Amino acid sequence: MKWKRMANIAFLFCCQNAFGQVQQAVTLTPTGGSDVTLSGGIGLAAKGKNSFTSEHNMTSIFFGNAAYHYQISSPVAIGLSYKFLGSHSGHDLLRCHFVGPDFKFRYLMNDDQQALFLTITPGYLHYADRVKNKQRRQIAFNHGYFATDFDFGYEFALSRHLSLQMHADILTGRWGSNPNYQLIPSDTQYYIGEDGKLRSYHDPEYMFEPSLVFIAINMGIAYTF
Repeated sequence: MKWKRMANIAFLFCCQNAFGQVQQAVTLTPTGGSDVTLSGGIGLAAKGKNSFTSEHNMTSIFFGNAAYHYQISSPVAIGLSYKFLGSHSGHDLLRCHFVGPDFKFRYLMNDDQQALFLTITPGYLHYADRVKNKQRRQIAFNHGYFATDFDFGYEFALSRHLSLQMHADILTGRWGSNPNYQLIPSDTQYYIGEDGKLRSYHDPEYMFEPSLVFIAINMGIAYTF
């Protein structure tokens, strides 16, 4: 029994030593390497009025993220990023798609096993929602415009090819030259006002602010090849 116990202790010691050597060899994506990242999380519309977020204030929004990066140097990578934003409340829906070129900057720590990073992605956001107004009329809105995503995160290596990421997203865009865009349903009745301008009987319930901001907390995994 004594020899068996000593053999078990020696085996555990060897395994621990080997595991420690493997851990020391694990590093994040080196220069010239590539990685693919998939992540998801929950967010909110922090600013901007639109038909869905005005009707369902503080409703959770699902964020889905996919990105590819090529490591130009140890602290700098370029790539392509795609994000999906979705939510629903009752029969009302929100569906957004965002895509753009990705610029990633990172600071390596702990023998290159961990990193802090910032990702900046200017791109195209397609915003779409579908809600019912107070008269129970179905209103659908689709609009595309320029937006920018700022991503702040922490990453650490799990193995030679895998790493775990935790990051916060801020996705923001501007409506540009039409800060008070008004939704008008297709069955609205129109008339000519005293000033000679076209008016509608529909109350201006859904007004759009110049800016729109989504925030989210995400977790994901990156595969290095």
